[in-house]
Amino acid sequence: MQVVFDIGGTKTRMGISWDGATVTDGQSFATAQDFETQMQEMKKRIDEFAKKEPIAAVGGGIAGVLDSKKNKLLASPNLPLWVGKALGNKLTKMTGSKVILDNDAVMEGVGEARMGAGRRRSIVAYMTIGTGIGGCKIVDGEVEAKKWGFEPGHQIIAWGEEVAYLEDFASGTAMAKMYGERAEAIDDPEAWDKEARLLAIGLHNITMLWSPEMIILGGAVTKKLDLEKIKQYMSEQLVMFPEIPEVVRGELGDQAGLVGSLVRLGRGV
Repeated sequence: MQVVFDIGGTKTRMGISWDGATVTDGQSFATAQDFETQMQEMKKRIDEFAKKEPIAAVGGGIAGVLDSKKNKLLASPNLPLWVGKALGNKLTKMTGSKVILDNDAVMEGVGEARMGAGRRRSIVAYMTIGTGIGGCKIVDGEVEAKKWGFEPGHQIIAWGEEVAYLEDFASGTAMAKMYGERAEAIDDPEAWDKEARLLAIGLHNITMLWSPEMIILGGAVTKKLDLEKIKQYMSEQLVMFPEIPEVVRGELGDQAGLVGSLVRLGRGV
């Protein structure tokens, strides 16, 4: 049995695989800001999954930048109390098995590139818009080499006279601060038009830097976006290339991170 998880800034998803190919028994719960509280909740779920069956491996993504050994967080705007905690060691001790960790957006991107919307494309950019904004670049099904990671949500953009990180303008957290309710509950067309314009700036920059064939959008905020508007605004900005990349929603939904984690466990990295 393999255990997979996806720890986001707001929600944690977990599941198991018996065959190394499919994820079952999916569960979700609120991500705890306190590290030890989260570990206790994860242990409870893992024990329920295992029922005395041996755990072959554990893998998952977490919102933030991991150290070079993929053991602990170096930075995480949405989980600041987790920084410096040896998550990998904790899970190894908890389960007695090998643990593979990476950034949550990387695991989601691997899932979509290998098993979802990008499976027929060679150069894929994945962007997730939720509590924060994350993403990664995948070439021929493999995460492109990097030293620390990919943080497209921390690209700096200008909106009028304001200058800040993209996720300070366009994430679910930013929308909630701006409009006083969760992004998923906002119905104002002007709010979503502004969101499309902001994301178009970020995706244009990604296009210039990564030159992908396809940009896949995931995360809760994406569900209410008008992709045609985003593509229109990207096209209006584009000067250097003859056309924008294909822009699509992910196909795996909330399962993307779990599927990507399972793919990585299957490869042993």
